[in-house]
Amino acid sequence: MTLSAGKTTFRALFDSVRVEIPEIQRDYAHGRTDESSTEIRESFLEDLRDVLDPEGSGRLMDLDFIYGRLADDVLYPLDGQQRLTTLFLLHWYLANRDDRFDEFESWAVGPDNHARFTYRVRSSATSFFDKLVRQRVATKELPAETDALSCWLRDQTWYLFAWRLDPTVRGCLTVLDAMHERFRDLEEGYERLTASDAPISFQILPLQKFDLSDDLYIKMNARGKPLTSLEVFKAQLQRFIGEDLGEESCPHKSELSWQRYVSERFDREWTDLLWHHRDSAGRIDRQFMRLIRVAALMDCVEGEPTGHSLEEQIELLFSQDQPKLATYAQAGCMRRSFVERLVALLDLFAAAPGGEPVYLDSSGYWDETAGLREILRADGRGLGGVTLPTWAKI
Repeated sequence: MTLSAGKTTFRALFDSVRVEIPEIQRDYAHGRTDESSTEIRESFLEDLRDVLDPEGSGRLMDLDFIYGRLADDVLYPLDGQQRLTTLFLLHWYLANRDDRFDEFESWAVGPDNHARFTYRVRSSATSFFDKLVRQRVATKELPAETDALSCWLRDQTWYLFAWRLDPTVRGCLTVLDAMHERFRDLEEGYERLTASDAPISFQILPLQKFDLSDDLYIKMNARGKPLTSLEVFKAQLQRFIGEDLGEESCPHKSELSWQRYVSERFDREWTDLLWHHRDSAGRIDRQFMRLIRVAALMDCVEGEPTGHSLEEQIELLFSQDQPKLATYAQAGCMRRSFVERLVALLDLFAAAPGGEPVYLDSSGYWDETAGLREILRADGRGLGGVTLPTWAKI
């Protein structure tokens, strides 16, 4: 069966191809233990639990585009490696939890007895996946301790001591422990996860007509570092939008939900906007976070009362160089009006030539361009060397 572009599920993907994370890709980052990666992991797993739980929100989960090179019925992901790996581990865990491991093995293990989802980043990771796909674990009998599953796996005779040095293997064990904590009491999760109408899906884009060189993989995936504050904030914001606004259509583009609209604009138009204001190293994260703070400040001034004084809200918003979503929530900004203002602000700026909107006939009273540049170049905590009136005027 040929893999075609379009909507699919993780289980259906393996009716057509096997998946190999190529040598040039980075290690599994969802399992890192730094603060940013931990926040992303916990948020993603909570979302997965919610959509698989029959008593959850009942919403569907679209994981956006996953694409890569397709050759000889093997998909080599260029983008989507982290999501795919987490989904694979979840299938393995739930198959064990629901006594469905025979069915899991039928598609996860190839005729050569090797895993049909694997990492080529290091040979140790390759051998780990080969062993894992054949390993049955009575997860329901394991204790509820945080590291119960990883301890059990490390104690098996097939587990190699050398794997302790492989960051991908360590990451997998961290994520499996987190899954055991969240999914050990979920009934029939494997059935819902692998159904033809599973609530978790993504758009697959196989690029079989393109020769994706190692150069391109390096340019697009030369990360090997913790997730940035912006990446964490984007993931948390999209989760909040999905929970608060559900599948409600976005008035800016009625065929898309608010969550999908914000996701697409972050990846395209809003990134193009900030690219005009990138720093000398080509980064735009700080600039993004500055404009997000501007939208929050607007909402504090113009929105409904939150129980905080404006002075308290301003103090919170400027207490960190790049505030986290929890800080915005503490300031009372995590509400519909903030999302609407943020989208309107970024869309307004993105539509302007060069990302610098000019609406005043004269700059004699207020130079909009200079004010915007001053905000975007602000650095450090507090007002970042910019006066509060300048923040407010933007």
